[in-house]
Amino acid sequence: MPIEAFAKVPIGRTGVSVTRLGLGCAALSGLVEAGGLYGGVGFEEGMEVATAAFKAGVRYFDTAPLYGNAARFDWAGRLRAETGTL
Repeated sequence: MPIEAFAKVPIGRTGVSVTRLGLGCAALSGLVEAGGLYGGVGFEEGMEVATAAFKAGVRYFDTAPLYGNAARFDWAGRLRAETGTL
């Protein structure tokens, strides 16, 4: 039986469900912007990527604190405000 990428699954016992397929956002964090591993990704570019993923059905965005500059994840707040959910 194939796994549906956008099927929602629960996160433990939290009552929260997310899609099986998520978007890893390290490249959108600005963590390595100066170093060049991912290259420079600005706010608008991050917003475009996140919006496209959301419109495709993704509801899991990996924005771990390990990625560094949390201020670069402002697009997540804007996306949530525009869609009413994440």
